[in-house]
Amino acid sequence: MNFIRENMVLMIIAGVVVVVGGGLLFIGRSWGSEVRDLVDERDELSRNLQRQAGGERISPDKIEAKQASVERLKEQADAAAAETMEWNRRDYEIIKLTAGDREVPAFPLDSDLYREYGLRYKFMLAYNDSLGSLVEPLRVTRPATPEQIESRAVLWEEHIQDQPDADEQPQQQPEYDRRQMDDDFIRDRGRRTQQAGRTSDSDIDVSDQARAYAVHDAMRQQAQAGLIYLSPEDALHNLLPEQAVSRAALTDELLWQAQVNLWVQQDILSAINDTNESFIIEAGGDPDVAGVFDSAVKRLVSITVEPHYYGAETQPGRSRSGGDFDRGRSAARADTARPTAAPQVAPTLTGRVTNDRYEVVQYSFTVVMRPEQKVRLMEKLMSRNCHAVLERRVGPVAAPDGQQSGRSQDEGLYEYGPAPVRQVTFKGELLLMVPWTRGQWDDEADAWREDSPPLTPVDVLRQIPEEALRDEDMRRVRDESGGDTAAAGLR
Repeated sequence: MNFIRENMVLMIIAGVVVVVGGGLLFIGRSWGSEVRDLVDERDELSRNLQRQAGGERISPDKIEAKQASVERLKEQADAAAAETMEWNRRDYEIIKLTAGDREVPAFPLDSDLYREYGLRYKFMLAYNDSLGSLVEPLRVTRPATPEQIESRAVLWEEHIQDQPDADEQPQQQPEYDRRQMDDDFIRDRGRRTQQAGRTSDSDIDVSDQARAYAVHDAMRQQAQAGLIYLSPEDALHNLLPEQAVSRAALTDELLWQAQVNLWVQQDILSAINDTNESFIIEAGGDPDVAGVFDSAVKRLVSITVEPHYYGAETQPGRSRSGGDFDRGRSAARADTARPTAAPQVAPTLTGRVTNDRYEVVQYSFTVVMRPEQKVRLMEKLMSRNCHAVLERRVGPVAAPDGQQSGRSQDEGLYEYGPAPVRQVTFKGELLLMVPWTRGQWDDEADAWREDSPPLTPVDVLRQIPEEALRDEDMRRVRDESGGDTAAAGLR
């Protein structure tokens, strides 16, 4: 005990040394590998700096290889842009207008020529004619109408009344000559009136049966009359309906929007036609005699093209003077007469927006189709021009009010055939190359190139953000405004 008391200080020091040494040993073992890695990195960096300071350089061959790689990428990008521009130029025709004894393109827009020959009104007529001509190759049919059903119901009632015993009527539709059901054979108006006045219980039952047969007959006949159900006044996106747009509303901006609108719908309708024809031919059919039952795309419900693909950012999915992107046709017609400041749909899945290299036009369309043919339709669309499909939504076939329902008169008596169908909405975007839409400036000639004049009106350029304009675009806007930047209205 005396030894411990006499050497207490030394024992305490020894204990501390043991504890601290053990801790440092544990820390050293756990951190050693990390510290060595950091030291190795610093040593490698130090050696690299010493080599650079000593005059050692990166291999010139490596530098040249990287420069060559960058140049190849630039050339490929320029070639792709030039090819896309030629694609635009080749496939998208400018509307032609008659000015006196000559035919002139609607763009570039010549204000004096438009004023002298009243070309704004002629443009509206030409646009509507062109829009109507787009549906001609599709072999369009419409659903059965109440008038068609009524006329056939009269014939069916006569047929049933002529049977020997009404109680022995066949429950299934009897055989008949379809040609006898044409409206041309309904000549006896007095007979129709006489039959409409019957009131006995047996007559009412027969009329219900006749009407059911007539509905079935009319629906099948209309389905055989064409490849696709399409009502142009409801399905197509008409920016210039003749009965809803005044001449005063036909601004330069609206005319350009209508031209772009026509190009987009041209591709959508062509893709639908190509899809149906290829599908029918592969199945061994003839597109010239086939019907809705045989087609892949059986009905075009609607097309919507974003008119304001330029301007300040706004909320996604807003268009047509701020309305919903997919809203109804009646509201669309009302909006077209009130041009307003141009909103721009927010960036989509691709992140592309209108800039100084290309312009992005967004659109959507809804069809009733065989669901397994979606990819075929997308491929046909993207092969038409520089399209990208951003989204596709698949759901049940809906009634016009958007509510799900089965086949009924509320749906317009559409008959799609035995194959399953779904309602599919596609959203996509089209790239229009700026050197084509806004023209190409020739510095040597100090003028616009003859093969690439500036098509886009100045009023549209004023709606585009300044960072998306080229120098020559800004010069056009300033020249139109007499050189006054404030008056130019650049964003």
